[in-house]
Amino acid sequence: MKKAVFFIITILLTVGIWLGSVYSEDKGVKTNSSESAGQGNKAATPDQKAKQINLEEAKKIVAAKVNGVDIKLDAVIVLANRLQLKMTHAHSSEEPSVAQIQRTALERLIEQELAYQKAKTLGIVPEQKAVDAALADIRTKAGGEEEYKKLLERQAMTQEQLRTQIEKNLILETIYKQEVLDKISVSEERIKKEYEENRTYFTQPEKISVLDVAISPSSSDNGAETVAREILNNIRKNDNDPNKLIQDGTFVVRDYELKKDNDGNKWLYEAAKKLKPGEISDVIKADDGLHIIKLVEHKPEKLHTFAEVRGFIESKLRTDEQNQKTREWFDRLKKNAKIEIFVHEAQRSAGQAPK
Repeated sequence: MKKAVFFIITILLTVGIWLGSVYSEDKGVKTNSSESAGQGNKAATPDQKAKQINLEEAKKIVAAKVNGVDIKLDAVIVLANRLQLKMTHAHSSEEPSVAQIQRTALERLIEQELAYQKAKTLGIVPEQKAVDAALADIRTKAGGEEEYKKLLERQAMTQEQLRTQIEKNLILETIYKQEVLDKISVSEERIKKEYEENRTYFTQPEKISVLDVAISPSSSDNGAETVAREILNNIRKNDNDPNKLIQDGTFVVRDYELKKDNDGNKWLYEAAKKLKPGEISDVIKADDGLHIIKLVEHKPEKLHTFAEVRGFIESKLRTDEQNQKTREWFDRLKKNAKIEIFVHEAQRSAGQAPK
């Protein structure tokens, strides 16, 4: 049943997230409202109102108007919660504030409404077979007719309301495909050019992994070398396995990855290049003392072939173009739209709707 509840909520929110998910930056909302003009970042955010009211009360509050169509505060709060959950699961190093998330939610709802209005002017309507299939899928996931009815009750929705929302989602999917997805084109020449210009990016760096036995420099130079020779003999007696040495404080054994351009380990690097996996080096004199290494793995530098990375490059280029075309489309939709934002009105007392 939890999956069914999650599914029905997803049906209601998917398009709002989907239309905005291609953005990589936080965009401001362009407004034509004289009331909101000049407010800048000082306007109150939806989360300020969310702290005062529940969702039922938020349904009475208009957060914004798009060409005269209301966007209610409850929709902003619900979508913001969904976005926040998504961001939490993404484990981003920089988590936006609740206010930022709710501003993003409002922006996406505005864009969704603009897209829906555009679709209606183009006469786009959903196929009723697709709507029926979506309803049947929800009913199946709910666990049958009775559970489906209980689910609608818990969501405070009628079947007609759910059907209307599904129709709207399908309309939005259709116009987004028509205005953005169908216009994306990535030629083979462009993919090849990206590969040629970014060969370094597609090159797997050399990897040399060793077991490093670092000899303590506490003894005199001659004494340290004698100790190192004894350690080397003991390693050879123990199947070339430094981990079988008895720790006596004169050395340490560590896993170590060598890099060609690291001057600090150039002696170890040169010695490792001469070894085969499993082989033990002679005693190596380095700036920081004496070492004995065992080569564990050596992967030479490798340039991935065009065939190996072609799919990755095409996917990246398509995503980049989708981002650009989506931004351009929304900018065109907003250009002549009347968008009024009343978010700062959320500071009013609980349940009081903007005038």
